[in-house]
Amino acid sequence: MKNLVISIVLCACASLYSSFIYGQISTNENPVSFSYKNLSDNIQTKIMPPIDNMEEIQLEDSIDNLNGVPPRFGYPIEADYTLDNSGTWTTLANGDRIWRLSIYCPDALSINLLYDDFWIPEGAKLFIYSSDKQHVLGAFTSANNTGTFDNNKGFATGLVYGEECILEYYVPSNLSQVGKISIAYV
Repeated sequence: MKNLVISIVLCACASLYSSFIYGQISTNENPVSFSYKNLSDNIQTKIMPPIDNMEEIQLEDSIDNLNGVPPRFGYPIEADYTLDNSGTWTTLANGDRIWRLSIYCPDALSINLLYDDFWIPEGAKLFIYSSDKQHVLGAFTSANNTGTFDNNKGFATGLVYGEECILEYYVPSNLSQVGKISIAYV
């Protein structure tokens, strides 16, 4: 029991320490689409497959618990969603563009995303929010880039509670470079 408590305290301290160093920098603003009343809600939805091996996962979690391993908070599902192969682009009257993609995970309590290719040019913004628009993460901007356009280190966004999240990527009309957003795991 003592080892379990020590492990949890160490994990919490490491998590706090790493969040100060690698924390998600965001502007805490509303997505651009929220200010457009007539913007279509007809966007592409990717439906994730159900997790077929829940019994196996629960057994692994039980064994981990007995061995003092911190609890699992999620189960990764491979994805390959990019600005080019997924989502819906909308061009606004002023020439700005918005890309949106809905990701639906049946029976999920929350969703978080892991990116294998992530680079945002200055002026562009990425938001992730719940389908009821009550929980918003972002905007993530060029301040979140690690590395260069051609050699970046990916990214991860925090939890959005519920079965569905919407990604929204805003690109002002004056940008010639769109950026890179590639989701490897949901």
